[in-house]
Amino acid sequence: MELAAGGVPVLVIRRVAYDRTGRAVEVNDMTLAGNRYELTYEIPAD
Repeated sequence: MELAAGGVPVLVIRRVAYDRTGRAVEVNDMTLAGNRYELTYEIPAD
Protein backbone atom coordinates (compact mmCIF):
# COMPACT_ATOMS: atom_id res chain seq x y z
CA MET A 1 0.00 0.00 0.00
CA GLU A 2 1.21 3.52 -0.79
CA LEU A 3 0.41 6.92 0.69
CA ALA A 4 -1.21 9.72 -1.29
CA ALA A 5 -0.51 13.39 -0.65
CA GLY A 6 -1.65 14.26 2.86
CA GLY A 7 -0.95 10.80 4.21
CA VAL A 8 -4.09 9.06 2.90
CA PRO A 9 -3.42 5.36 2.19
CA VAL A 10 -4.13 4.25 -1.38
CA LEU A 11 -4.66 0.85 -2.92
CA VAL A 12 -2.99 0.28 -6.29
CA ILE A 13 -4.56 -2.45 -8.44
CA ARG A 14 -3.51 -3.73 -11.86
CA ARG A 15 -6.06 -5.94 -13.60
CA VAL A 16 -5.27 -7.72 -16.86
CA ALA A 17 -7.95 -9.32 -19.05
CA TYR A 18 -6.94 -12.11 -21.42
CA ASP A 19 -8.68 -13.59 -24.45
CA ARG A 20 -9.17 -17.33 -24.91
CA THR A 21 -5.72 -17.71 -26.48
CA GLY A 22 -4.00 -16.16 -23.47
CA ARG A 23 -3.24 -12.83 -25.13
CA ALA A 24 -3.65 -9.74 -22.92
CA VAL A 25 -6.41 -7.59 -24.42
CA GLU A 26 -6.95 -5.01 -21.65
CA VAL A 27 -4.86 -3.58 -18.82
CA ASN A 28 -6.53 -1.50 -16.14
CA ASP A 29 -4.43 0.36 -13.54
CA MET A 30 -6.44 1.79 -10.64
CA THR A 31 -5.31 3.94 -7.72
CA LEU A 32 -8.01 4.16 -5.05
CA ALA A 33 -8.02 6.39 -1.96
CA GLY A 34 -8.30 4.04 1.03
CA ASN A 35 -10.71 6.31 2.88
CA ARG A 36 -13.22 6.35 0.00
CA TYR A 37 -13.48 2.75 -1.22
CA GLU A 38 -14.34 -0.66 0.14
CA LEU A 39 -13.40 -3.65 -2.01
CA THR A 40 -15.26 -6.94 -1.76
CA TYR A 41 -14.41 -10.03 -3.79
CA GLU A 42 -16.20 -13.35 -3.95
CA ILE A 43 -13.88 -16.18 -4.98
CA PRO A 44 -15.47 -19.59 -5.57
CA ALA A 45 -13.82 -22.48 -3.73
CA ASP A 46 -13.73 -25.01 -6.58
